Amino acid sequence: MATIAPEVEAELGSVIKADDRAALEKDNALLRAEINDLQSKITTTIPFKGTTTSGLEVDMDAVVEVETDVFLYIFTELMRPGTATVLSVPECTKMFGQITRSDLVDRNSGYEELLVLASMKIASGNRKYAAVRLMLGALLSTFDTMTDIYMVYTYYSTNEHAFARATMFSLFANIAIQLGIVVLQNKNLGLGRLVKEMMYVIFFIKPGVDASRVVLGTEQSVGSVTNPKIEMILSKLSELFTEAIPGSLIQSYAFLTGANQTTAAIFSIIVSIFCAAFTSAGVSFDMDLDRASRAQTPQFFGYIPNGMKVKGKVFLSMFVMSACQLAAKAFACALGAVQSFLVVFAYMAIDFAIFFGYKLCRRDFWYWIPVDGATGIFVSILFRIIGKTVTDFTALLQFRHPFDLGGAYYCWTLLSTPFVCFYFGWAYLQYVESEEGEARNLPMKLFPWQVYTGIGSLMLVHFINVMYFLTTINSKYIRTFYSTLSGNQQEIGNFVNPERADERKIDIFSRNRHKWERIEEEVLDWVNLKIPEWNESQPTWWNARRKASIPDWAVREEGYLKSIRSVEVIEVVKRMRTSRREWGWG
Repeated sequence: MATIAPEVEAELGSVIKADDRAALEKDNALLRAEINDLQSKITTTIPFKGTTTSGLEVDMDAVVEVETDVFLYIFTELMRPGTATVLSVPECTKMFGQITRSDLVDRNSGYEELLVLASMKIASGNRKYAAVRLMLGALLSTFDTMTDIYMVYTYYSTNEHAFARATMFSLFANIAIQLGIVVLQNKNLGLGRLVKEMMYVIFFIKPGVDASRVVLGTEQSVGSVTNPKIEMILSKLSELFTEAIPGSLIQSYAFLTGANQTTAAIFSIIVSIFCAAFTSAGVSFDMDLDRASRAQTPQFFGYIPNGMKVKGKVFLSMFVMSACQLAAKAFACALGAVQSFLVVFAYMAIDFAIFFGYKLCRRDFWYWIPVDGATGIFVSILFRIIGKTVTDFTALLQFRHPFDLGGAYYCWTLLSTPFVCFYFGWAYLQYVESEEGEARNLPMKLFPWQVYTGIGSLMLVHFINVMYFLTTINSKYIRTFYSTLSGNQQEIGNFVNPERADERKIDIFSRNRHKWERIEEEVLDWVNLKIPEWNESQPTWWNARRKASIPDWAVREEGYLKSIRSVEVIEVVKRMRTSRREWGWG
């Protein structure tokens, strides 16, 4: 680890806090990981204007190949006009006279230390930003639940029992699914831990607990199914599918047809939409910035650029995208339901039929989770329905992944939304002007200009925001929004890629066998050739989890199988398999 030169430390004293320096010295591994993450090298012209320690005015351009985020940070934060610079005049002269980073390090002894400190400062800012965002999302989620409970009380007080029961059902469905996640995650960690985690769900503080664990970097507990970050994302998806989206639909319909056209009702709808949008944006944002995801699938993850400001812009754009999608879709479906629930159900049935037909025609029906047989069919249908529903109503960007909807179908979902919304608006107006609609005596009847202006405004903002979003992300990832790549094609393509490392290729056994059955023999030949090589070299990634992921039937020689079935591995295998029949192993 680079040490901090005394002269550099002295000059940085007013900029870098003491606790930051202590954190730097304490956590070398984390710091180096953050620095590596920031090393996206480009050749660029960076204008610098500032005053040196001797009072010399500097106004010049420097062409350098260096860590972009760190370099920009140094010259926009540490060397701003009107503040003392951290480098002397000779050092500034040397820095601007160089072309490559190696030259900078060789001829400027303080640069390496400065680079480390600036990297640490950026990493610290990123962690603070993540903490604020996650905790805000947790508070918003809890507040949404409270407003839903209030609306249940309001519906009961006005004898609108159907709306109250529907809202309660969505709340209880969310609680039930989250309790299921908690049981699966903690069933091997003792009764006390399990009960405590269940209490978090029952008292509606689970979002805050999950967020705090991710912010604090809590490691995955031995015996748990997944890490805290994935657990948080699963809980968020459960909340979207069972509470936030249904709540928006129920309350929108109740507002149009019930007795509660109050400010509180409007506020509750807005909170539900904002909560769902924030959750949707957060899931996609966290998945894209996840290092493991970027390493595993670099052709898909990485569309969010480096830099605090641009990340903030991307997240805000993702939030607006989801909010507009949900507001327009919920409003339109509520309008359609005023005419008849059958109209909305018929639309959804046709939409799902087209989607499943598309997946079947492309032989991409099976979900990636490695479950086979009847259980696998059920899991695939369930997750396809969840992914499709959440994308329809929130435009969740993560579900453009080939394992889910895929880029082309995701694009179709966005493009078809205006037509669906305007159709439901038109159907509503036809109904309220008909004899049947007049006889119904609805408490609220919208005029055509209100319907079309409302839907049109949301769609216009949506379109402008999508265009802005595409200009802020890394441009090479735009193709993922219309790609026709299927889940099977991606999995096979990843494996046959000659540049892909073994530690990534072996993850094919963590995917459903149907995703790669076309190259099964090639996969088996490869793994049986590699097992003795890995046993001999013992790479760091060749651990119990990776060994346990290889099913018995994939290993052709009994000696090889015994070599990867130690006591520790067998325990992992037992935890991974609920039964041999369910997983299709053996």
